[in-house]
Amino acid sequence: MVIYIEDSQSFNDFLLEFNSRPSRIYIQLSDTDKHALNNRISFIVVSCLPKLYVININHTDGLGLREDALKQLEESQRFKAVVNGKSVTHLLNLKQAVDIDLYRFITDSGIDEDQFREIQSFYKRTIKEAWATNINDSIPLSKQVGIIKKILKYEVNSTANESVFNFAKDATEVFQWIEKSGIQVDPKYIVELDNQKHINKDGLVFTEYNLHTSTLRPSNRHGGVNYSSLKKDSGIRKAFVSRFKDGKLVSIDYSAYHPHLLIDLIKVKIGEKEWMGKFNSQLDFYDWISAKLGIADLDGARDGAKQLVFQSIYGGVSVEMQDLPFFNEVHILALKYKADLERYGFVKTPHYGVHITKEKFGEDNPPPAKVLNYVIQAYETERNIQILKKIKEKYKGLGKLIMYNYDAFVFDVPNYEITYLYEEIYEKIIDSKEFPATIVTGENYDFK
Repeated sequence: MVIYIEDSQSFNDFLLEFNSRPSRIYIQLSDTDKHALNNRISFIVVSCLPKLYVININHTDGLGLREDALKQLEESQRFKAVVNGKSVTHLLNLKQAVDIDLYRFITDSGIDEDQFREIQSFYKRTIKEAWATNINDSIPLSKQVGIIKKILKYEVNSTANESVFNFAKDATEVFQWIEKSGIQVDPKYIVELDNQKHINKDGLVFTEYNLHTSTLRPSNRHGGVNYSSLKKDSGIRKAFVSRFKDGKLVSIDYSAYHPHLLIDLIKVKIGEKEWMGKFNSQLDFYDWISAKLGIADLDGARDGAKQLVFQSIYGGVSVEMQDLPFFNEVHILALKYKADLERYGFVKTPHYGVHITKEKFGEDNPPPAKVLNYVIQAYETERNIQILKKIKEKYKGLGKLIMYNYDAFVFDVPNYEITYLYEEIYEKIIDSKEFPATIVTGENYDFK
């Protein structure tokens, strides 16, 4: 049964049901291209079985409720499974909500929204340009609700455990928090951005972290800009500056992050080794490796050692390299995770215990190095989520955490908060003793 909510009376009747039982929610934004923080709600579909409620806000079909009425939805303490939750809850801050997209992606293959993309492309080609910016407000409501009804019927994989919910909840919370900060764009470099419509009235652009990846490592792309891999020589990094008068961008970067994560995994999966006690984590890891390889006095020794480490991590450890303790343990670690995959049909991530199933590797018999690579990236993400949660809780200044790039956390802070950032975040949360990190400041994201 589909019930359309277009007035206060029908909305109040709906609230009685919404507050009394769990629900599944699909929030349709008006614009298909804009970030949620630079967007608006077109309509909302709520499934409270056996009823399906459609709450119109800005769609042209029928009357729309005032957006302030939606605040009443935010007070409900009942469980809610929200499609694309990380994005849409920027506009509607629902309590007791989980991003069901991410949960489904981890436990199954995710939601297929090809039908939406097809009809959106069709209407973009045929609707007048003036309406194209809010295309979902014009595509017939009944056509969209028909697709959403099927999406909300998809069952959640019941074999997954609570760890998946915990990961989805924490990941959604911290990456949504970073997105909300936005990044200030310097008007002098505005032409460097591919699509200026994504800059809001305050001169901010918004990043968007996609968590639907096989390794759980998020990508970060929006509006034609890939924030995860902004080239240092392209000039685009200079476009991103501080929003504060006399402010600075500050980056806290882990050094040799993956090798140090590997050492951590070896301790847990294999056990403490004698060579670990002799390795001072405050030393540059690649200098240490180059000394072990006997090439420390050669030109480019550090870069050569770094290349060998990455080849071993991502391509497998050669027989010759297995004579060195670190590389031998990496080789054994890869074999152990490969054995887990063969025995159980999945490898379990180190912190949350999320299952990365065989299907996620994209091949029937992935080599041990690939299995280890997935585990490293998942562990990196899980560990950083814990750090991000602590930063979110601890940081009390005016500054903003504006970007996360795997081994780096980038802040936008007033100049007088740099010392506070160093003392409260760098020294107390980053754990630079076990995981060495550097801190750099700059007028812009180029840090030159």
